[in-house]
Amino acid sequence: MDSFITAAGRNVRIWDSKTGQPIKTYSDVTEEPIISLCLDDRQRKFFVGDANGRITCHNYLNGVEMKEFESHDSEVTCLIYVDEDKCLVSASWDRAVCIHDDMDNDEVALVPSAASLASGASARVVAFAHSCALAGASVDWQKARGDAKRIKGVCLRREWCCGR
Repeated sequence: MDSFITAAGRNVRIWDSKTGQPIKTYSDVTEEPIISLCLDDRQRKFFVGDANGRITCHNYLNGVEMKEFESHDSEVTCLIYVDEDKCLVSASWDRAVCIHDDMDNDEVALVPSAASLASGASARVVAFAHSCALAGASVDWQKARGDAKRIKGVCLRREWCCGR
């Protein structure tokens, strides 16, 4: 069945792509409003980031929380799942871009990442490529980008961000 997922408030809804009708609704997935959402590579899990910086992983079929990742200090503005490397990249109003390891369902790991991409501004968006290039842009449109070797003085090696 072809479906897609949306979030509003603290709820997540799965929709039938062909009919446009809701299939499932998972109520109160988070304690705070959901700000960002993405799926894993197999579309069996979804990840939500909330207004308090909390990031959780849920089963797509039943909505059950599977694990919680290292939280941000503020609203999670963006989540991206890197299919090839089983990494979850998060950006937040706290000016941090974090790379979370999703290789092991039982263990939660935050790999070393850039603490701040734009001095004095918040990380609003993030992009991640299989080559481990990372780019961010702040609310005041200052831009920062770099490859996996160096971003604002923070070393990011391929094995840190890609689990290899």
